[in-house]
Amino acid sequence: MAEQTVTGSIDDAMKTATAAHQRLQALYEHRASRAKIEPEEEFFNALAQGHNSEIRHIMASMKELQGV
Repeated sequence: MAEQTVTGSIDDAMKTATAAHQRLQALYEHRASRAKIEPEEEFFNALAQGHNSEIRHIMASMKELQGV
């Protein structure tokens, strides 16, 4: 029973983290599409890419926790 609780908690945390990062990534992509100057667009595109990379890292970490 304790395993189900821990696994459930990890799954919930992964879903929450994924949703938050996806929202931020979408926000940055939207902001980049509305940029008035190229450096601004590049900045927000870089932030969006950083969140894409970060979510992969978070998911890998969460999967490691599930194996513990």
